[in-house]
Amino acid sequence: MSDVIETGSLRKSGDKRKSRTKVLGKRARSESKRPAIDRSKDELELGRFGGRSNEKSEPTDEASPEASEVVGAKRRKVTSDEAKAARRRSGAELEIATTRDVSHDADPNLPLAKKRSRPKASAKKTWIGFAVLVAISAILVVLSVAVFLFMPRYELIGDPLVDNPAFANNLDGWEREGVVHWDQETPGRIVLERLSLETNTLITKDIRLPDGNSMMMLRAQVQGDDVRPGPEFWDQARVYLAQIDTDGNVLWGEDHTLFLMDGTTEVRNYSRVYSIPDEIQSARLGIEMKNATGRLTVSKLELFEAQRPTAFLITAGSLLLAWAALIVYTARLTLRGIESLKIQILLIVTAALAIVAIMLPGDLFADSWRAFAYRFGLEDLDVNGVAHAVIFAILAIIVRLGRPSDSIWLHIAAWLPIAVASEVLQLFTIEREPSLSDLLLDMAGVLFGLALLEARRQFGRVRVA
Repeated sequence: MSDVIETGSLRKSGDKRKSRTKVLGKRARSESKRPAIDRSKDELELGRFGGRSNEKSEPTDEASPEASEVVGAKRRKVTSDEAKAARRRSGAELEIATTRDVSHDADPNLPLAKKRSRPKASAKKTWIGFAVLVAISAILVVLSVAVFLFMPRYELIGDPLVDNPAFANNLDGWEREGVVHWDQETPGRIVLERLSLETNTLITKDIRLPDGNSMMMLRAQVQGDDVRPGPEFWDQARVYLAQIDTDGNVLWGEDHTLFLMDGTTEVRNYSRVYSIPDEIQSARLGIEMKNATGRLTVSKLELFEAQRPTAFLITAGSLLLAWAALIVYTARLTLRGIESLKIQILLIVTAALAIVAIMLPGDLFADSWRAFAYRFGLEDLDVNGVAHAVIFAILAIIVRLGRPSDSIWLHIAAWLPIAVASEVLQLFTIEREPSLSDLLLDMAGVLFGLALLEARRQFGRVRVA
């Protein structure tokens, strides 16, 4: 039953619960001697009778205590307390109805069973899209590995600048300092030892570079025994090829290190291609244990001119474009499911830094993390492994914060092909190779990040404004 809407003529009625007919009749009898006032125009404008505009108003006595208040030529419409309360309730219900999620009830004629099946269908669609991306990634992985396994990445030009045995004729042409062992029976091998901190142990040789070539390949076979580094991250057993400018200054700020080694290691083969500007005419080839103690064995040291084959460049470039398109599409799908702008920006910045780290040359990547570790006194830390785990843990946390409604298993499953892709992409960089141990560290970082976030939510829900 609807509430009674009272007009100005009833505002000061002594009993608001009386029916409108009784009140008007009483007023008509008490004012029968007064001339009637035609207020049909006012009633039409105010909508007093709810659409019955042809009903005439009853005469009223404006001096009477029951008379209405008149404002100008029109009377104000007054609503009862019950009607106001009803309107407030209706407004609150309307607000609740408009703010709740009705994405699955958009079609009122849709059967209830179909309405309830919509979330499951959406989850199924998400898994199907994920499966398609995994299939495309798998194809690109197979193609990339095949290209780098069966196509030569570099081709050597001319005679080597330094050939094995590089240390023949009693280290002729080399400048040496400290304890350096050379054996005529194995002229391609030398041993550097530094047992005290008083003197350094090193050998160096300046080499004239050929004109018109900007790529040099340096490779060697090395082994370390109980190498203990010095105070700086480069104070380890190392082999390098440093550029020398026209004034004779060694450009240590340019990429030069073939490897940095500490501890005890088995025999390892190292190879690196250096990009050298055309204006650089010479370089310094060095083997040293500067500010580091222990024993370093080097053999099969070789330096060549090199270049990239055209066929490889075209194939690798095409694969890189395909990988870039896949990365952009995957990032777009991921960002579409994140509502928070802050998380979107944070994810874009972090992912960009991660891609830069993946594509950095191996030596520069390792040196950067070693510099970070030495700055905080973490010399014995496996910086490469920690870097992989930390990067993927941070990315997993950010994506989980942005997409909390997705299944935790979907998050874990999605990061596996991403970790595989990050390792395969290292084939396209200088001195970076895929590694199963790095892949396991990537997934360990993902699991640690997700577990840390879930544990945090047990003690209080993580909220991002």
